[in-house]
Amino acid sequence: MEIALDGGRATGYVPDFYSYIPAGLVDARLRIRGVCGALFNSKNQVRGINLFIPTLADIQIIERGAADPFMLPLQAVASVLRFTVGGATGHRVRIHGVVTLQHRGQYLFLTGTDGSIRVESIQQTDLRIGDEIDAVGFPAIGQYQPLLQEAVFRVVGWASPGAPQRVTGEQLLGGIARWGTGTNRCSIARPNPDPTRADSDCEK
Repeated sequence: MEIALDGGRATGYVPDFYSYIPAGLVDARLRIRGVCGALFNSKNQVRGINLFIPTLADIQIIERGAADPFMLPLQAVASVLRFTVGGATGHRVRIHGVVTLQHRGQYLFLTGTDGSIRVESIQQTDLRIGDEIDAVGFPAIGQYQPLLQEAVFRVVGWASPGAPQRVTGEQLLGGIARWGTGTNRCSIARPNPDPTRADSDCEK
């Protein structure tokens, strides 16, 4: 299981436990008893933390997460990972926007009224370009901007994705386009017979 801590994350292991994580643990504040181990790279630098937990009984719930994550307050895309005094680090957030790209079971890109964001999700629901969705996930720092991880989503409507913005290859490589809809000259790497599907690819 992935555990969010102040300043980073740790991976927790429970021996002989191969089922799904109990729903009550997701997004809850926990007290965990276990043995901590560090992961090192070739330069003997710490690159991660593992937590070895004897049994599930060693995980105590201090504060439960939301029973229905889609009832969390709606948050603007641009405010993800923005510091607020009353905010709670490590907890899920809920955002709303229009789908501009999907690689089903891996990630999608979502455009709100104030920006775009990458949403990583193993959910297998097919989406179309223009689908309006609510997405709930854990904020994380991406290569160019914040993203959501371990997200779930649901379709709530459909809206026009809008006219694409013309961008250059340099802007795409540099992340300047901020993952909105864009146009660029390219060759088709994987043709898709369904133009409403959100998983077409191209390569320069």
